[in-house]
Amino acid sequence: MDQFVGGTADEHKRTQQSRVQTDSGNHVPTYHWKGAYHALPEGFQWKRIGAHQAFELWMHGSAEHGYPPFKEVTRSDFSSGGAKKRLSDLKYLMKRIQEHAESKGIWVEDPSYEQVKRIYMQCEEYLLGEYKLPGVKRGSDERFSQISWQTVVKNMRKRAKTRNGENSASEHDSS
Repeated sequence: MDQFVGGTADEHKRTQQSRVQTDSGNHVPTYHWKGAYHALPEGFQWKRIGAHQAFELWMHGSAEHGYPPFKEVTRSDFSSGGAKKRLSDLKYLMKRIQEHAESKGIWVEDPSYEQVKRIYMQCEEYLLGEYKLPGVKRGSDERFSQISWQTVVKNMRKRAKTRNGENSASEHDSS
């Protein structure tokens, strides 16, 4: 899971770490910085990963790094504004995946690792369609799995903005 998350060994050493017990009995590491406990170490940096890995990180976190599922992480767990913005982007993408999975009747509230893979694979075609921008040609050898989730979000937001602009314009035309 090393490819999922950021932070260097030095950052981890500089950050005081302790463990707290959750309701489920699992021991989740917490990091103490700026006078408070956080789910992530100070200076956490997002790494370039695909949408599939981002979905896995959202649902299950990183056992290797001791990070909780990112669906449980809050803005206060990040020390930089840029990292907080990426969390907002991740929430946007995960909401779209969940909505699509629910519409197909395949959403599972607390999925196993295998279920996470199945849910994602059944939503990937939808994401690919949302990712592609009209009029933008892509190389035939570019694989969707190699595109970072941040790029997918950027294009999805552009597409949504274009759709909203078209809807707004058609409402004005019909008046």
